[in-house]
Amino acid sequence: MRAQALVALITGMTMAVPAAGAAEATAAPDTFLVLGVSSRGHEQFVTLHCDPASGTHPHAEATCNALVAAGGDIDKVVGQPGTLCPAVYDPATATVSGQYQGVQLIFRRTYPNHCELDTKTAPVFQF
Repeated sequence: MRAQALVALITGMTMAVPAAGAAEATAAPDTFLVLGVSSRGHEQFVTLHCDPASGTHPHAEATCNALVAAGGDIDKVVGQPGTLCPAVYDPATATVSGQYQGVQLIFRRTYPNHCELDTKTAPVFQF
């Protein structure tokens, strides 16, 4: 909406703007998450918005779809079942904080290695 208003201002076009209460009444619950993975002292974070899928997450749409399928529960994300991972201990800690469909979501779990992380949570932490 802001982008449309800006375009309208720049081009001199007029546009209908719904009342503030109307927009809030029909808006879907907001999803905004900050996802992180840390391993060997290196940390990487991305942002994720859903509906529509956007943010800095490279697989935003697939991640939003996986979260919807799991009902927003990271433990229920299908991941990549059947993947064989090496028995190498190289811990990777995954974190999520933010709002999923208007509800606070906080998640933190350490996996034995990145392969195990992907096996359990792909595409959520694939960045």
